[in-house]
Amino acid sequence: MTTLDFVGLRKNLIIRYTLALSLIALLVTLAFTFLIMAIKDSNNSAYLVNISGKQRMLSQTIVLDVYRIKVVREKMTNNSDNNLNTELMVFSHRLERNINEMAAANHQLRTGKFLSHGNHALSPELKELYFGSTQLAKKVDSFLALAQTLNKEVVVGKGFEKISHLSQLSVLLLPELDNAVKIYQKEGEDKLSTLKSIETNVWFLTLIALVIEALFIFQPLVRKLTEYANKHTGYKRELEYQVELRTLKLERANQTLADLASKDALTGLQNRLNLEKSTERILELNKKYSTPFAVLMIDIDWFKSVNDDYGHEAGDFVLKESAQILIESVRQTDLIYRTGGEEFVILFEGTSLEDAKAKAEDVRQTFEKHIFKYHDFEIKRTISIGVYHSDIAQVQNFKQIYKLTDDALYRSKAIGRNRINLCKTSSEEVLDNVLHKKGDFVFIRFDADSFRELDKTRSFKNTDGCIKPCEVSENVFELMGVQASRLLDGEHCIREFLHPDDFDLVQRFAETGLQLSELSQQYSSKTLLWRSSFRILNLVGDAKITSLEVYFEPGKIQGSLGLIKLELFESLSLHSSFGDALLVYNFHAMLENTNDYIYFKDRYHVFTAASKTLVKIANVKDRAELVGKTDYDVFPKEYADQYFKLEKQIFSGEVEVAQEYQPTLDDEGNKGWVDNRKYPIKDQNGEIIGLFGIARVISDQEHESLLEVNSSDSLID
Repeated sequence: MTTLDFVGLRKNLIIRYTLALSLIALLVTLAFTFLIMAIKDSNNSAYLVNISGKQRMLSQTIVLDVYRIKVVREKMTNNSDNNLNTELMVFSHRLERNINEMAAANHQLRTGKFLSHGNHALSPELKELYFGSTQLAKKVDSFLALAQTLNKEVVVGKGFEKISHLSQLSVLLLPELDNAVKIYQKEGEDKLSTLKSIETNVWFLTLIALVIEALFIFQPLVRKLTEYANKHTGYKRELEYQVELRTLKLERANQTLADLASKDALTGLQNRLNLEKSTERILELNKKYSTPFAVLMIDIDWFKSVNDDYGHEAGDFVLKESAQILIESVRQTDLIYRTGGEEFVILFEGTSLEDAKAKAEDVRQTFEKHIFKYHDFEIKRTISIGVYHSDIAQVQNFKQIYKLTDDALYRSKAIGRNRINLCKTSSEEVLDNVLHKKGDFVFIRFDADSFRELDKTRSFKNTDGCIKPCEVSENVFELMGVQASRLLDGEHCIREFLHPDDFDLVQRFAETGLQLSELSQQYSSKTLLWRSSFRILNLVGDAKITSLEVYFEPGKIQGSLGLIKLELFESLSLHSSFGDALLVYNFHAMLENTNDYIYFKDRYHVFTAASKTLVKIANVKDRAELVGKTDYDVFPKEYADQYFKLEKQIFSGEVEVAQEYQPTLDDEGNKGWVDNRKYPIKDQNGEIIGLFGIARVISDQEHESLLEVNSSDSLID
């Protein structure tokens, strides 16, 4: 085949492919364009149907609001209760808002001008409905005008005789408003039907185009290539040879990529991809032949400080030398993996539990004694190890093994590092997850010895001794600013960190410990006795609201006593928001327009939603910034203390409504008063999961009069 033949073939190929691709691109572009149009028309139609439906709904709501105002006004003729006057104003404001919303909807629908969806030309049918013989736009204006008049008259006790006329207008309007909704819905469906037909035609054209390309572009091209191949057998053989050669190179390249994908580039060890395959293989042997095996998960303690103090090259040096230590510490048949960062895994096949524990201890001691000599530096590091063995827990797959081993490693690091921890059985793991949830929290344990000094006084307040925990997590320093050892030795007492108002909970906590120490073995499993929320002082940074959970855990050794556990959670880490989109929409609509201070909180006193008015008196810029914070984050401490005490009444279940007349600051820093009320939010099981709060601003005169009323009520009682 000559060079000219190749040039001609190449040119012919380019032209045919360009033509084919251009035709397909054109059809795809058309299909995409019509799809975008369909989506846009669907959104517009939905919006129009929603606006017209809202207008229909508001016509009935307005009549209902007028009747409500009438009922309240009639009650006021024989009763001078201030609450009725407040209720009357609330209904009047609601009626005014609904009238304005219906007027705005009517204006948009009859003009076709929409704020968020642009302009929409009215169809002849809609023009006839709004401005033709039906005169719907004019009827709506008349209806709204009468409703506006009644809002002013009925509030002062007039115009009752006009209410029936408003109700009649509403009844007459309803079919016509419903007709408007149907017209908008039908127009939207017609547009979508038209676009669907166009899409079908484009699809049909695409099929035809593909057939044409196959017949007149690709088939002739294949025929011409076949002719060239038949004429030039030698060239064909050369091509086959080149293909075979490139295939061989590709196989070698793929093998190289497979090696890179299955091995860690830094240490040369196998990576997690091979670990998963090998573990599944050994697990299958265990199921068939009961072959024992063990998994060691190893993490270098405080490895980040190596990079921070000596540089990342030093960190790489430590990792490579650590890999070499592991290789020299195990048998040739044992498998070693680097699973990421400073974490390694060793897989032992055919190893007993005792041998696995002994080997893990050998590895731990080797690292403890080893000195990493990097240039002029001598670096020492220890390791923490989590151990899984097939005799401890039965599992079904690699993920379960990895989780159990990872949890055991986590416990090794949580209780001091440089140690070994065996994984737990599935039942133990479930219970342990209750008591040792992973996250940004501190846990503190107490046993019977912690309360020995209380045996005589039985009073946490009166004892001069210090209640000492038996176990404290290391991260207590990050939250409370004191080393765990100082709490364990009694140099610092837990009481130093507690808010005085919350001593009632701590008293209950101590007394529970004394009672459980006497119960001994009556409980058979870890049991949650009670939970509450309280405040911790002297924390690092701002004070946080915490959760107190008290458990009883019987000892596993005969004669041992119960354990009490205290968990301290940072409030922001516990926050969770609403998941119901419609609920969120309704909440925010209410919270944007209210004049009162309205808010929602979760079980840990953390804001999940708040009104715009609350932002004015808090040190945040908008409502979104309030979410996830506590009162201590956004208000002066003297006010936050009062709010917290009131909320404790709700979460303890003492009252169904917690109410106080409390001081507050306005957006200019001036002191005022609010009628602060809090209500519990319960789940379907009746458990309190949060609270709803509303605070209404009252004047100094109202506050004084309310205090006088409460004082007189107390005297009567």
